[in-house]
Amino acid sequence: MHTLSVQLPFESYNISIGRNILDLTGEIVQSCTKGTRALIVTHPHLNTLYGTTVKDSLLKAGFSVCIYEIPEGEHSKSFEKYHELLTFLSSNLFSRNDVVIALGGGVIGDVAGFTAATYMRGCALIQIPTSLLAMIDSSIGGKTAINLPVGKNLVGAFYNPSGVIISLDTLDSISLELLQDSCGELIKYGVLSGKKLINQISLAQSSSHVIKTTYRQDLIESCLTIKKDIIEKDFKESSIRKTLNLGHTIGHGLELLYGFSLRHGTCVATGIALIAKASYKLGLCPFNDLQQIVSITENYGLPTSTSFGIDELYHAVLHDKKIHNDSIDLVLIHGIGNVCIEEKTLKELHHVLELALQ
Repeated sequence: MHTLSVQLPFESYNISIGRNILDLTGEIVQSCTKGTRALIVTHPHLNTLYGTTVKDSLLKAGFSVCIYEIPEGEHSKSFEKYHELLTFLSSNLFSRNDVVIALGGGVIGDVAGFTAATYMRGCALIQIPTSLLAMIDSSIGGKTAINLPVGKNLVGAFYNPSGVIISLDTLDSISLELLQDSCGELIKYGVLSGKKLINQISLAQSSSHVIKTTYRQDLIESCLTIKKDIIEKDFKESSIRKTLNLGHTIGHGLELLYGFSLRHGTCVATGIALIAKASYKLGLCPFNDLQQIVSITENYGLPTSTSFGIDELYHAVLHDKKIHNDSIDLVLIHGIGNVCIEEKTLKELHHVLELALQ
């Protein structure tokens, strides 16, 4: 097992990475929390696969354990599920020292994380990501949220976990479609980092449009290190952390337009490809870099265009939480390894989206 430490000015936590480490959950949770009770939030399929292992490990460490299942999918990031979890915690007399454990992908991590952030003004949270996307991105950094009907992640909080447990063997049981979707965030880190990582990501692509097993741990740790370094410098997203939103402005708009039937990573991948096209047309991104971004995205079986028109996409993007004072902080690509945050008026945003769709 390998450990990365996230060091923030006001707190720190460890990311434990290895294969077959779910049976160490109790030991890890005991070392970083003070409570005696644990609520595992997961969905039914993951509960069948891993619930018993995680629960038994917690019981062995002396915890009293409950499991709460919520359905898979973006629609579970709702006030309804959030209210259900709060009600369960309060009716079962959980204290603020007790722990909520998110066992699942980004959706589980978000709704369980937001619940932990707000129950009794904050109880302990452990993230156990089981999707590649959650492992490399959403499980660290402290962003938790639920959705509103008009937009994604509009209700949320910054709230750090007490620990993150990444058991790489959980990737062995997820579908090729889910692995493929996760590669959208992987490509994001490649574009942010530079040629070395983007070339590794290109080499890691398998014949089934997903990341090869032999590359997973190295690339996961590379992505985690990039994000860790960024959030240690800018936890509340006032400057450099905004670069992690690359592809997300368009991506979140597409998720909304598709009614969340298209997964997050896939929409982010499309958003990156489209913003790369716009950046090239604005004279910012070299053509060779645009070609490489589009080629890698297509090789992972992810879309690089959309059938939605400018008016549809523009109005969907207007619900983005990054809009302020009739402007938006947009991440544009000046080249692979060189992205910039640029404040655009809404009129300029409309023009950028037009270029992206041409």
